Amino acid sequence: MSQRRVVAALCMALVCGFGSALGLAKTSNARSATYCHAFAGVPFYYSPFYGQSSGGATQCPDGTPWQGELDLKNRAGNNLDTVPLSGNHTIYFQGNVVSCSGAYIHSFEWLNSNGTVTSDTSGENTQCA
Repeated sequence: MSQRRVVAALCMALVCGFGSALGLAKTSNARSATYCHAFAGVPFYYSPFYGQSSGGATQCPDGTPWQGELDLKNRAGNNLDTVPLSGNHTIYFQGNVVSCSGAYIHSFEWLNSNGTVTSDTSGENTQCA
């Protein structure tokens, strides 16, 4: 066999082997893109009670199980309210009315769906401050 044929055969084997390795890696790492998105709403202000309720939503394909939390936090990051969440479809929810006198507050929501965690933080509501 000529030297050119040997080099060509080795190059072809290398290219085919590299292409196969890429193909296997691509298919072995493929996973479902079915997961949920968290949407934390700006907390509500209830005058004159100085209470707040953090609002949120999930956007999920029907039948996709998820779990998480909706937190009402002050600017320092302290929890004022925590609501555990779970479901298997798109849903809107809100937290409890709590005292927030003197605080800038925001909502924080996180969700775990099929091992993929998403989160969202709302803007601040300054009406309690």
